[in-house]
Amino acid sequence: MHGSSDFTSALDIFLLTSTVVLLSVSRLIIDGPSPKIRNPFKRFCLDTILISIPATFIYSLDENHPFICLVVVLFITVGLIFKFRLKNIKSFPCGDSSYKFESHKVYITLYRSFVTFSTIICILAVDFKAIFPDRHKKQLYVGYSLMDTGVGSFVFMAGIVSPEARLGKMPDSRIKNLKRSIQSSAVIFIIGVTRSILIRVLDYDASQSEYGADWNFFLTLATVQVMSSLVLCIVPVFNHVWMLSIGIGVVYELMLSKFGLFDLLEDGFLGWGGHDYQDGIFNANREGICSSIGMLSLYLAGLSLGTFLFKKRETLRDTIHVLKTIFLLAAMGWLATYLTQIYVKFSLVTAETQLRRLHNSQSEKVASRCFGNLSYILWSFAQNTSLLVVMLTAEILTHVSSHIAEERSGLPGEPVVHVLGGCARCFDRHSHLTAGSGTCSCLVFAISKNQLFYFLIGNIATGFVNMVVDPHSNPYSSISSFLIIILYLVFINGLTCWLFVRRKTFKFW
Repeated sequence: MHGSSDFTSALDIFLLTSTVVLLSVSRLIIDGPSPKIRNPFKRFCLDTILISIPATFIYSLDENHPFICLVVVLFITVGLIFKFRLKNIKSFPCGDSSYKFESHKVYITLYRSFVTFSTIICILAVDFKAIFPDRHKKQLYVGYSLMDTGVGSFVFMAGIVSPEARLGKMPDSRIKNLKRSIQSSAVIFIIGVTRSILIRVLDYDASQSEYGADWNFFLTLATVQVMSSLVLCIVPVFNHVWMLSIGIGVVYELMLSKFGLFDLLEDGFLGWGGHDYQDGIFNANREGICSSIGMLSLYLAGLSLGTFLFKKRETLRDTIHVLKTIFLLAAMGWLATYLTQIYVKFSLVTAETQLRRLHNSQSEKVASRCFGNLSYILWSFAQNTSLLVVMLTAEILTHVSSHIAEERSGLPGEPVVHVLGGCARCFDRHSHLTAGSGTCSCLVFAISKNQLFYFLIGNIATGFVNMVVDPHSNPYSSISSFLIIILYLVFINGLTCWLFVRRKTFKFW
């Protein structure tokens, strides 16, 4: 058991991830609406120095430092707001004095990029014991750790940016929507199957305690997307998807705790009539298959929130209302997560108890990424909505500070577009703001543009690095481990930014 089942560990993870989020926010604030550094290579170097290197360092810190780092980065972020958005007021021409504010959903872009970027760092760093703390590693069965947030964050994010959420309503033809979902998920499913085959062929060391023998993240994501469209096709309750999400989560939790599914997942499946199916496909992958039900609940929660977030809003007051709503949802998520532990009066189980397959029934109520139970769903919901609060707050603050700067400047000119960062390459519809400025490589927007490609290349590069340097057999020093991870990030980020500059987008559906 690497991490902890203590609720405070969940809060520590939020503080840690918030620090990395603020690094990206600071980078975008430095850019401003009109970037001064326009050379693609120089911008990429700036991204590496201000985001990649500090993020890798923060994720490698021990237990006592995350809060200190958060305070330091927070002060830096606030200072940058004053420096680049208030004190340099002459760089902000006078705009409309009204507080009209159409959010460009930069906080959603930042959220998508952050989740993928953090995952890419961790999947390689976890193999370097000298630099990656044990408390960040995935839990064997239950508990909280940094890497346990990965699959939940991806599933929740996929729900937020799903076609149904962006459209704001269920398509007229539910059957066509189901077909589209199957087609869009087919490539992800093929990637998952290919990954499983390659792992067996190459005899790659992969843990079977997370999803099972052959199941993996890609298969979970593809399954959840198809299941979501199927459920919405059968149960036409699009305007109340959140109720469907809660219902599925509660029913699945009852199946785990009251109807024997928890024991089945622990001990395997003995078929009807006493026939032994221990070597069957279902039994070998029971964790991944069954946890997809819990992930479906989380996906639908993201879809419901995404429908709310993508509604058109034109005033700052409306955007602040969105912030208040997300904050309330996050607070409710944390409270519910906490109550799931208080209710069962959970005490920490030892690694020996876990190896005996957790016969303590109270552990069923603690967050389990392996089983995707209700506690894990609530924790993932709270964690991700809290990060959205941080990102949307940053976008609102940069808007307000820019507006104040405009009012103070008294300079004539075109209104400034209030965005958290970016240039014409990031916001094509506002290309007139940087006409003739050339191209740029904004890492945050580049990752969001080719998200699945970025994640896929990261997985391939992780396997390649592991086979070449073999960190499990060769105990690398902290400095050597850190440099290997940075070079790995430079390659992946550089390739993604190059595609972004060239306007190349890989669509998998």
